Amino acid sequence: MAHLRSLWTRPEMLHSRTSIGKPLPPCFSLCLPYLALLLAFVLIPSPATFAQENTYADSYLPLVYPVENSGAHFPAPNFPDFAHLPIIRPLPDPFRFANGWRDTRFQSWERRRNEIKAAIEKYEIGPKPDCSDCTITASYTPPTATAKGVLTVNVTRNGKTLTLTSGVYVPSGMGNGPFPALIAMTFFSFGTGPNYGSLPASAFAGLPVMTLDFVHNQVTNYSFSSPSKHSTDPFYQLYPELCAGLCNGTSNSGQYAAWSWGVSRLIDGMQIASHQAVNPLPVDMKHLAVTGCSYAGKMALFAGAFDERIALTIAQENGGGGAPAWRVSREIEPQGSVEDVDDTNYDWFGGQMQQFAAENVYKLPEDHHELMAMVAPARCLKPAIQISTGSPTAPITSLLALPSRSTTHSESAIGSASILMEDTSTARPSRPKLPPLPPL
Repeated sequence: MAHLRSLWTRPEMLHSRTSIGKPLPPCFSLCLPYLALLLAFVLIPSPATFAQENTYADSYLPLVYPVENSGAHFPAPNFPDFAHLPIIRPLPDPFRFANGWRDTRFQSWERRRNEIKAAIEKYEIGPKPDCSDCTITASYTPPTATAKGVLTVNVTRNGKTLTLTSGVYVPSGMGNGPFPALIAMTFFSFGTGPNYGSLPASAFAGLPVMTLDFVHNQVTNYSFSSPSKHSTDPFYQLYPELCAGLCNGTSNSGQYAAWSWGVSRLIDGMQIASHQAVNPLPVDMKHLAVTGCSYAGKMALFAGAFDERIALTIAQENGGGGAPAWRVSREIEPQGSVEDVDDTNYDWFGGQMQQFAAENVYKLPEDHHELMAMVAPARCLKPAIQISTGSPTAPITSLLALPSRSTTHSESAIGSASILMEDTSTARPSRPKLPPLPPL
């Protein structure tokens, strides 16, 4: 029986500045060998198997699912009001259900995962709509000698339409596909070459990887001041009942919910376009990755956590509000020196999270070690650099009985590349039937 496990080792890296305030260099050169290996063995299907690590559970633990949320049928628990939320230190137990029951079995994970999702939506970012009341169409135009391909996705709800236009790079001279795909969080589509986000192009050398742009401003606009008004942004036109930033009263939505929704709609469009009659999108839907850096690193993390069709989440230098637990930000850093609940961007997060500022952060029913855990059983790579003390960090080193499913790389990780040497192309069964659990 496979068991999930969570290990909090050293506090997460919270910011990337030296003691005199100068930015530290990115970790590309440190992480490059691991990134290349992970791309090769997660994104690239291969019949080869490797013996460097005991990965026995991979014979029955799936890497991805064919739907956005395979646990959508589980009802959200009834959370107590703020006054009755307990203080939890140091971190919430990711395997303890809202009714107090604790279960680390994989068969129970999807139900628990959806409780974490419900808590993050309620207390941090607002709801990510499932689009069950949407109409989605998509079309793909292949690349030419002078231009990228283009994927156009139209999402219609209540008579209003949001359009996603994504530049598509298709590798040439590497066969006809289907190709694994990297979705890059970006401001706009540009150029004729691949878009690897902030990742080094050398990590993809020789790999037949397609790239697609997720142009996040086509969903909701990134603002350089917070709070800002977003009621005219396309997502909030489709969902006028939701409001981010400046609202009449407290905002009930954060842009990370909207952006995650947008990535999921792009994936819906990819699926549709892969079946069009003429010139179908040559994408391997079982090998999708998302990537972003800084605020877009958080965007990639939320996208990967909230969509089970994503095989690999690369959340690069994502800082406070991403992989770092809010409690850790409060506990180990002087106030105002890092992004925490008190001073994050309240366009990105919903206004309801402000009630957890200062010491109230310990009443938050969930935290971001659980956001990272939501990626499981898919893979999460979080390239890391050193903090000013020189101490490397690794907030969550294992979420399943497979250490290769969640990885943080820094200088201390050099020499441990074998954990990435894992074939992921093995056909996997659907999620096992869940055994009865105590009622919530």
